[in-house]
Amino acid sequence: MINKNSWLSATFDKNLVSIIISLYNREGLIFETLDSVAHQSYRPIECIIVDDGSTDQSRLVVEEYISKYSGDVCFKYYYQDNKGAQAARNSGTRKARGAYFQYLDSDDILYKDKLTLQVQALEGNANIHGVYSDWKTGTKLKSKSVVSDIAINEDSVINYITKGPLVNFSPLLTRYVINSIGPWNEKLTVNEELEYHIRFYCEGFKFCYVNYESGLYRKHDGVRLNQNNSFKNLYYYFTHVEKLLRASGLWTHNIGVAMSNQMLFNVIQRRYKQKKLRLPLLLKALEYNKDLLPFQSSKVKKISLIFGNRIALKFWLLTLRYI
Repeated sequence: MINKNSWLSATFDKNLVSIIISLYNREGLIFETLDSVAHQSYRPIECIIVDDGSTDQSRLVVEEYISKYSGDVCFKYYYQDNKGAQAARNSGTRKARGAYFQYLDSDDILYKDKLTLQVQALEGNANIHGVYSDWKTGTKLKSKSVVSDIAINEDSVINYITKGPLVNFSPLLTRYVINSIGPWNEKLTVNEELEYHIRFYCEGFKFCYVNYESGLYRKHDGVRLNQNNSFKNLYYYFTHVEKLLRASGLWTHNIGVAMSNQMLFNVIQRRYKQKKLRLPLLLKALEYNKDLLPFQSSKVKKISLIFGNRIALKFWLLTLRYI
C-alpha cells in the first residue's frame, strides 16, 4: 500500500518548475544532463539531484558543475545510501518547492523549450493535470523520433510491457497530481513508469499533448539506477500491476498473455537473481496463459495431467538445465 498522507508540503512557489534527477554512476553523462537543464528557456527552475549511492566520480562531476555554474537555475545536490531509483525520486520530490514537476534520469537530455511549451499548455487550464510531448531515442549523433502517447489502454499497456519503456522526462506534472497519486513505489525495480502512469489513470487525471520533441532518451552501455533485480521483484511487479489494472477495469486476457510471455522470456534469459523463484513465476504465467510455451510439448502436457503443473514445469526447467 502506498501511503499518500502528508506526502507533500502545502506550501510551494507558484510558477516554479522542480526538476528531480535520480543519479547513479553517471560520471560520463550527468554533465550534459545538467547542462540541458541550465539551458532551458523557462524560468524559474530548481533542479534537485539525489545521488543514490554512486560508486564512481558522479558526485565530483556534479559538485564541480554547480560550483562553476553562474546562472539562475537553483541546483541542489543530495547524497543517500543506495536505495533504488524510486527512493531517490521520492526523496527529491519531498524536498521540491515547485508548482510543476519534471522527473529526469541522469543520462537523459531535455531540449531547450520543453518546459516553456508545456507550462504554457498547463497554465489557465484547471481541467488538465499534466502535459506530454514526443521525444527521441539513441545518441546525440544518431537518434530516432518517438511519438509519445501516455494513454492507458490495452494496446499501450501491452506495448509498455513487451517493448517499454515509458520515459520519465516526457510528462510535466502539476503538484496536485503528484500529491494525489502518492510516492513512487519503492518496491518496484522494473517498469516503474508504467505502474506510476496506471495510477494517474485510476485517479481520473487528464493530460494534453504538445507537439514538440521534448528530449533525448540516451541509449548507452551501462546500468540503470535499480540494481536489485530478482525474480522476487519481477513477481511482485507483475502481480501488483495486475491488481491495479483489474481495479481500474483495464485488465484483459490479451494483457495477461503479454505478461505471461514476458515472465517466460525473463526465465529463459536467466536475467534475474534468486533462481528458486523461477518456478513460482512460471506458475503465475500459466495463470495468465494456459497455452504457455512449455505446455506446447506433449511430454510436458502428459506430466501435467499425471503429476500437476508444478512438476511439469520443474521437468521443463530440468530439460533446459536450469535446476
